[in-house]
Amino acid sequence: MKKLKGVMGSDNHIEIKPKVSPEEVKDKIKEALRRRAELDAGRIVVEVVGATVKLEVAVRSWAQRSDAEHAAWSALGTANVENHLGVKPY
Repeated sequence: MKKLKGVMGSDNHIEIKPKVSPEEVKDKIKEALRRRAELDAGRIVVEVVGATVKLEVAVRSWAQRSDAEHAAWSALGTANVENHLGVKPY
């Protein structure tokens, strides 16, 4: 950082806001889950709060849990994913 005469300090209050609504993010994630044939997308609950995606309920395997999380991360506007999916072979 370079010192500037007369400058005592600076604060960075820049926020990056997604250009998509939480509902659009949720729809994109649900579409991605449906495209993955091995996932039972209807059993996965997707909740979007701001830029955080929460995945809940259960999937059949650890691979499906990972695939669901990957689908959530790939949606435009996602900044954080909370994966609460349980693994229950059914």
